[in-house]
Amino acid sequence: MAIFKFEAKKMKTGAHVKVEVFLGGKSRGFTSERAGSPLMVETTQSGSFSWYAKRMGSKVDSGESSGGNILIAVD
Repeated sequence: MAIFKFEAKKMKTGAHVKVEVFLGGKSRGFTSERAGSPLMVETTQSGSFSWYAKRMGSKVDSGESSGGNILIAVD
């Protein structure tokens, strides 16, 4: 089992933004525009998962992780 906490911020201002998060090829929801409210995702399997984030239909960030806190950087 792995637990992920996603937050998305604008790189220049540090403001939280709403993005759609995909983990393991499936949409897992949207990040919050409020500080301190990460998108929490729990998987039933452990291991490394690929993830990416979309904002207004365009991919803004991607990576691979086995869990933990993930900061999504948005231009």
